[in-house]
Amino acid sequence: MNLYQNKSRSTFVVLLLLVLPCISVAATTAPIQRALFVGNSFSYYNNGIQNHVGNLVRSAQQWEKGTTRYRMATVSGGNLSEHVAGVSGLL
Repeated sequence: MNLYQNKSRSTFVVLLLLVLPCISVAATTAPIQRALFVGNSFSYYNNGIQNHVGNLVRSAQQWEKGTTRYRMATVSGGNLSEHVAGVSGLL
């Protein structure tokens, strides 16, 4: 490993250590109450990604009945522009 790779790796580790606490603080001060998953068939099948995330939230006892919602919009063969019009209704 040359000196450039060593410096680059050290810089990356330092930046990572500086950024991770900021992400942790941001997540605890402003929790997300709603989420919309837009995806293709890979995010739809096998019980859908929104159900898996919902189960994780419930197991962490962070689910608030009536205020926490997860929705998924799927359009077979669709693209992102076809989802944009209906996003506000889903949230």
